[in-house]
Amino acid sequence: MLQPPEFRRRLWWRRGWPLLGVLLVVLLLPTLSTVGVISATITKAVAAGPTILAAAPFAPNSPIALENQHPGTTDWQLDPGTNTALIQGYAGMASAQPNDIVPLYISTAIPLDYTLAVYRMGWYGGTGARLMLTAPHLQGLPQGLWRGSQGMVHCSSCQLDAQTHLLDANWQATFQLAIPADWLSGVYLIKLSVGHTAESYIPLIVRNDGTQSGALVNLPVMTYQAYNVWGGYNLYGHAGKLSTDSDSTKAVG
Repeated sequence: MLQPPEFRRRLWWRRGWPLLGVLLVVLLLPTLSTVGVISATITKAVAAGPTILAAAPFAPNSPIALENQHPGTTDWQLDPGTNTALIQGYAGMASAQPNDIVPLYISTAIPLDYTLAVYRMGWYGGTGARLMLTAPHLQGLPQGLWRGSQGMVHCSSCQLDAQTHLLDANWQATFQLAIPADWLSGVYLIKLSVGHTAESYIPLIVRNDGTQSGALVNLPVMTYQAYNVWGGYNLYGHAGKLSTDSDSTKAVG
């Protein structure tokens, strides 16, 4: 005899529910077993207490430890209100090794004396850096400057690609920085100073490719250049290409 659809649905529910329950138990049994194992493992771990990983003992006579025992200085910081547009520069390479020679390309507004000081960044008792080298009474060479809203000033060697806005300064190298053999790897700042009137930085990485270390610090120097507005453009401001032949301290972002 034919049965109404509503009656057949209720009949299936009453007869099918036990079968559905058996099916769910079969499907969930492995999962419930796994959950039980995980729960038991967590319970044992909590009862046993925290596991402390033993770190390698710090070597008090390691090169870095001995380096940080040297006296530091805060003179690496720019003076408040200093003019960073009167002296500018860049390095011929982003990183170097001991015994390498790094050409520095420095330009001043007019011919004047300036001081070049190299600092290694670090703890040094909380001062932030250690003075590594000083070269006073250097003669500034006017090769052009970037002055924001005024644009490039007196840079006859600058070449700007009108399509990609790639700017190459093409300055002459005015100082050859020889990296001493005993300089440790790290971040170095080359500070250019005209008394306390004008100051600026040139960043440099000193690396040691021959060491075996448990940690590596990778600095995104090309990202710095991507945000660099020296010359009026960067990769986030309508520039299709970028050049490292320009002052790299005018990054924004």
